[in-house]
Amino acid sequence: MMTTLLTVEGYKPVLVTDGQDGLAAAQVLRPALITLDLSLPTMDGTQVLDRLDGVVEDRLPVVIVSAYTDQLTPSQRARVSAIVTKPFEIDTLLSCISTALGRA
Repeated sequence: MMTTLLTVEGYKPVLVTDGQDGLAAAQVLRPALITLDLSLPTMDGTQVLDRLDGVVEDRLPVVIVSAYTDQLTPSQRARVSAIVTKPFEIDTLLSCISTALGRA
């Protein structure tokens, strides 16, 4: 659903379905922004967040989109640009993404 929504809004999302693939994609693709669910196979979103800055040169904005935001530590919360708790309003997600990208 998010991939379709973001495509309609003019973004070019790349869907990955597990944490390891997400880190690899971030390293190769160097995206402008990452939306990150915390409930992922192989490596969960908190592990991805903890390792992200070590595998990508530039500090990428991260928007957490998850029902499990209570798993985030204070330092992880400080690292992300925004936290959107599922279920969410589409306008809220789009606003957080726009702000994280500096388009507010």
